[in-house]
Amino acid sequence: MDIPKEINIPFFDITVVLGNLLDNAIEAVGKIEEDKYINIKLEYREGKFILEIKNSFNGVIIKEDDTICTSNLDKENHGIGLKSVKSVVEKYNGIMEIEYDESNFSVKVCIETPYEKLNLQKQGT
Repeated sequence: MDIPKEINIPFFDITVVLGNLLDNAIEAVGKIEEDKYINIKLEYREGKFILEIKNSFNGVIIKEDDTICTSNLDKENHGIGLKSVKSVVEKYNGIMEIEYDESNFSVKVCIETPYEKLNLQKQGT
């Protein structure tokens, strides 16, 4: 992976995005018996941090007002993952795309983080 050691996104925000998406993928794969997979793609290209997680799932999507909701029965402690990811992505004027079919689920996050801006900030200009 050619991702710089330092990018213009705090570690906490990267953890919110990566942690929630991985938790969701692991939970989804745990609900099926066959053809389980999770693919993770991370890259830094042309000033953009790109994360894509694809996984198998049972095909059940619960939506409320065009928003994907948790299928977990414990609604009190679940259901804020995608909202948290979306909040971080919007904080950096990024893009989050969700695609799915009857057995595959994919979330792609793209956040612009120009490395040049980071260098300028380090120098105090």
